[in-house]
Amino acid sequence: MKNCTAFHEFDCARQYYRYQKKRYMNNINIYMENRQIHYLQSKRTINYSHRQNLNHFKVIKKSI
Repeated sequence: MKNCTAFHEFDCARQYYRYQKKRYMNNINIYMENRQIHYLQSKRTINYSHRQNLNHFKVIKKSI
């Protein structure tokens, strides 16, 4: 085991913290992207179903 000076230990801790922070931010970015995609998908399906309902009503009006 090599002898670690206090500064070296501090440096190790700082690098580890930086690494953890980067990982954390990356996870948050992935989470936000997924949320955005999910939101857009749900919005699109809602709009799509709404449009289909309108078309359905148009067809009913034409048939009447």
